[in-house]
Amino acid sequence: MTESDRLAPLCGQLASLLASGEAYAPPTPDCLDDEVIAALADGTIVPEQRIPALVHVASCARCRAAVASVARTLAEPDVSRTILDSGGGIARRDKPAIAIIDDQ
Repeated sequence: MTESDRLAPLCGQLASLLASGEAYAPPTPDCLDDEVIAALADGTIVPEQRIPALVHVASCARCRAAVASVARTLAEPDVSRTILDSGGGIARRDKPAIAIIDDQ
Protein backbone atom coordinates (compact mmCIF):
# COMPACT_ATOMS: atom_id res chain seq x y z
CA MET A 1 0.00 0.00 0.00
CA THR A 2 1.40 3.39 -1.00
CA GLU A 3 1.44 6.51 1.18
CA SER A 4 -1.27 8.00 -1.06
CA ASP A 5 -3.46 4.93 -0.47
CA ARG A 6 -2.98 5.22 3.30
CA LEU A 7 -3.71 8.96 3.29
CA ALA A 8 -6.75 8.88 0.97
CA PRO A 9 -9.31 8.15 3.73
CA LEU A 10 -7.75 10.77 5.99
CA CYS A 11 -7.76 13.38 3.21
CA GLY A 12 -11.40 12.55 2.49
CA GLN A 13 -12.26 13.00 6.15
CA LEU A 14 -10.34 16.28 6.22
CA ALA A 15 -12.19 17.57 3.15
CA SER A 16 -15.54 16.65 4.74
CA LEU A 17 -14.65 18.41 7.95
CA LEU A 18 -13.50 21.52 6.09
CA ALA A 19 -16.76 21.60 4.19
CA SER A 20 -18.83 21.19 7.36
CA GLY A 21 -18.16 24.73 8.59
CA GLU A 22 -18.01 23.61 12.22
CA ALA A 23 -17.17 26.17 14.89
CA TYR A 24 -13.51 26.91 15.45
CA ALA A 25 -12.03 25.54 18.64
CA PRO A 26 -9.53 27.21 20.97
CA PRO A 27 -5.90 26.11 20.63
CA THR A 28 -4.67 23.03 22.46
CA PRO A 29 -1.13 22.06 23.44
CA ASP A 30 -1.17 19.68 20.45
CA CYS A 31 -1.96 22.39 17.89
CA LEU A 32 0.45 22.75 14.99
CA ASP A 33 2.94 25.58 14.97
CA ASP A 34 3.02 28.14 12.15
CA GLU A 35 5.90 26.44 10.32
CA VAL A 36 4.11 23.07 10.19
CA ILE A 37 0.86 24.73 9.09
CA ALA A 38 2.68 26.53 6.26
CA ALA A 39 4.60 23.43 5.20
CA LEU A 40 1.42 21.34 5.19
CA ALA A 41 -0.43 23.97 3.15
CA ASP A 42 2.30 24.41 0.54
CA GLY A 43 3.29 20.75 0.27
CA THR A 44 6.81 21.08 1.66
CA ILE A 45 6.17 19.22 4.92
CA VAL A 46 8.76 16.56 5.65
CA PRO A 47 7.45 12.99 5.35
CA GLU A 48 7.86 12.15 9.05
CA GLN A 49 5.67 15.13 10.03
CA ARG A 50 2.99 14.69 7.37
CA ILE A 51 0.87 11.87 8.82
CA PRO A 52 0.93 13.17 12.43
CA ALA A 53 0.01 16.65 11.14
CA LEU A 54 -2.85 15.31 9.02
CA VAL A 55 -4.15 13.23 11.92
CA HIS A 56 -4.16 16.32 14.13
CA VAL A 57 -5.76 18.51 11.46
CA ALA A 58 -8.53 15.94 10.98
CA SER A 59 -9.53 16.40 14.63
CA CYS A 60 -8.74 20.08 15.23
CA ALA A 61 -11.00 22.77 13.75
CA ARG A 62 -8.51 25.53 14.61
CA CYS A 63 -5.60 23.94 12.75
CA ARG A 64 -7.88 22.89 9.88
CA ALA A 65 -8.95 26.50 9.44
CA ALA A 66 -5.34 27.72 9.60
CA VAL A 67 -4.16 25.23 6.96
CA ALA A 68 -7.14 26.06 4.73
CA SER A 69 -6.49 29.79 5.08
CA VAL A 70 -2.80 29.49 4.21
CA ALA A 71 -3.56 27.18 1.26
CA ARG A 72 -6.17 29.61 -0.10
CA THR A 73 -3.78 32.53 0.33
CA LEU A 74 -0.94 30.71 -1.42
CA ALA A 75 -3.29 29.89 -4.30
CA GLU A 76 -3.77 33.61 -5.00
CA PRO A 77 -1.53 34.51 -7.98
CA ASP A 78 -0.60 37.94 -6.58
CA VAL A 79 0.47 36.43 -3.26
CA SER A 80 2.54 33.72 -4.94
CA ARG A 81 4.20 36.28 -7.19
CA THR A 82 5.00 38.57 -4.25
CA ILE A 83 6.52 35.70 -2.26
CA LEU A 84 8.64 34.57 -5.20
CA ASP A 85 9.68 38.14 -6.10
CA SER A 86 10.78 38.78 -2.51
CA GLY A 87 13.06 35.76 -2.58
CA GLY A 88 10.83 33.71 -0.32
CA GLY A 89 11.98 30.14 -0.17
CA ILE A 90 8.56 28.67 -0.70
CA ALA A 91 8.40 25.61 -2.91
CA ARG A 92 5.06 25.81 -4.72
CA ARG A 93 3.52 22.86 -6.47
CA ASP A 94 1.14 22.94 -9.40
CA LYS A 95 -1.45 21.21 -7.22
CA PRO A 96 -1.99 21.91 -3.52
CA ALA A 97 -0.85 19.33 -1.00
CA ILE A 98 -4.37 19.26 0.41
CA ALA A 99 -7.52 19.87 -1.58
CA ILE A 100 -9.51 22.68 0.00
CA ILE A 101 -13.27 22.54 -0.47
CA ASP A 102 -14.94 25.91 -0.28
CA ASP A 103 -18.68 26.27 -0.93
CA GLN A 104 -18.50 30.08 -0.84
